[in-house]
Amino acid sequence: MSTEGFRNKTSDADAVAEAREQADPTTYSALPSELEDGAWHKLNPNKTPALQQAAVRLLKGLIHVSDVIEKDGEFYSKEMAHESIAEKMSEDDIQADAELINLILNDVDHIYNTDAVLPTHNVKVEKGTASFHDFEADMESVPHRMHRNLNERARARFDRKLEQVQERFASPEGEVLARSIFDDMMKHEPKSFEGSFDAFYGLLKTRIEKAGQLSLEQKELLDTYGK
Repeated sequence: MSTEGFRNKTSDADAVAEAREQADPTTYSALPSELEDGAWHKLNPNKTPALQQAAVRLLKGLIHVSDVIEKDGEFYSKEMAHESIAEKMSEDDIQADAELINLILNDVDHIYNTDAVLPTHNVKVEKGTASFHDFEADMESVPHRMHRNLNERARARFDRKLEQVQERFASPEGEVLARSIFDDMMKHEPKSFEGSFDAFYGLLKTRIEKAGQLSLEQKELLDTYGK
């Protein structure tokens, strides 16, 4: 796996620690008494909103994902204000992040396209950056292929972001975070995962490992047969 962007270990550790603290939506968003400006969207209770919140919390702080907040038993998604996102994203960056969502959350319907053949779906692109929303993830299985052929630039970002995810959940603090995410999900939607926390956490780590393997395999194929 590429380690580009991770040479400064001190700053990397600080970044991961900060991102880990931001992973719980309740720490950086509060649902206002009035849902102003159309920024908040009530989620359909039939679309596993607690599972969507769990998916967001797994990646929040590492990629731009819309918050999902619970209040009085109802779930709301907050549309990201792109004015607050300092990072400018190219098409390669967007494709890398969408592939990370595919492999870590087993959620394949985040699509960014610049043509009309397959329209952009569940990706907001505005003001030179992008954010992702609507996470109907499958936490009970492991993807076995990548959905995009990433070029060199996109792969560097993908590998860098994947390493951050790996760092987040490899530590004891990461396990505590994963347990909090699991417990909150099961409290609201007991049928969203068939199994124990150990199974949930084990599958998460397996998906992370598998994502690294698939990225390396794709790179080796492209190196062998051309881009």
